[in-house]
Amino acid sequence: MSNRPLLVAAAFATLAQLLWAGNFITARALREVIDPINLNFLRWLLAALILLPLVLRDRRAIAAALRAQPLQILMLSALAITGFNTLLYAGLQTATVAEAGIITGLAPILILLLARFWDGTALTGGQIAGGALAFLGALLVLSGKEGGGVSGIRGPAFLLGAATAWAAYTVAYQRFKIPLKPLSALGLFAALGSLLMLALVPFAPTPIGQIPLTGEVIFGLTYITLGASILALYSWNRGASVLGPARVGVFLQLIPVFAMILGVLILGETVTPMQIAGLACVFGGVLVAQRRGRVSAVQAGAQR
Repeated sequence: MSNRPLLVAAAFATLAQLLWAGNFITARALREVIDPINLNFLRWLLAALILLPLVLRDRRAIAAALRAQPLQILMLSALAITGFNTLLYAGLQTATVAEAGIITGLAPILILLLARFWDGTALTGGQIAGGALAFLGALLVLSGKEGGGVSGIRGPAFLLGAATAWAAYTVAYQRFKIPLKPLSALGLFAALGSLLMLALVPFAPTPIGQIPLTGEVIFGLTYITLGASILALYSWNRGASVLGPARVGVFLQLIPVFAMILGVLILGETVTPMQIAGLACVFGGVLVAQRRGRVSAVQAGAQR
C-alpha cells in the first residue's frame, strides 16, 4: 500500500513522456507551415482558454499564490511555457526528431546538477562520470550530423537550451512548492506564459494571420494543446510532486526512445548507428549518475 503513490506517480510520469514525444513529431511535421514562435503562442493561448474555468474556480487560491510568490510563479511560467517550448520548436526546424530526443535527453543530468547546486552539496564521482558519459552521447550524435558551421549547430544549441530550461523548471517547481492544484497551476502558467509569448509574436517570421488553417494544422494544434500541453504537463507535475526532481528526471529518458520509434513510424525518419550509440551513452550516463543518488521519502501532502 505504501508503494501505490509511487506507482501512480511513475505512471503519470511515463504518460507525460509519450505525449511529449508526440509533441516532437507534431512540431517537426508542421515546421514548414508554422514558425516556432507562433506555434508556441497558439498552443498555450488555446490551453489557457480551455483551462480558464479552472482558473476562475480557484481564483482565490491563485490570487493568494500570486501575492505570496509572484516572482517564483513568473519564473516557472517563463521556463516551462515560454522558454522550453520555443527553444524546442526552434531546434526542430533543422534537427530530426531522433536528434531532438537524444539532446533533450540530457535534461536528467542537468536536473541532477541544478538540484545539487541548489542544495549546495558536492557531486559524487558517479554523478560526474555519468554526466560525462551522457554528454559524450550528445557529442556522438552531433559528430554524425550533416552540415557544419553555425547552421549545423544552431538546432542542437536550441535543443540544449530547451533541456536546460526544463531542468531548471523541474527543480524550481519542486522547491518552490506553489500551493495550487496541478491543473490550476497549469492554467496559471499557461496564461502567464501566453502573455510572455505575446511579446515575441511581432518578431515571428510569418504574421499569425497568414498561417493556413488546413486539416493538418488544426489536428496538430489540437493535439499539442490537449495532449502535449494540458494532459502531459499535468501528468508531469503529478509525478514530480511525489517523486522529486532527481527521481522523476529519469523518466525523461523515455522521450528519445518514444521519439525515435514515432519518428520512424510516422515521419519515416532514418535512425543511424551513431544516433543509437549516442542514445545508449546518454541513457547509460543517466543511470550511472542516478545510481549513487539517494532520494528522500515522499512527504505527506506533497500531492495536491
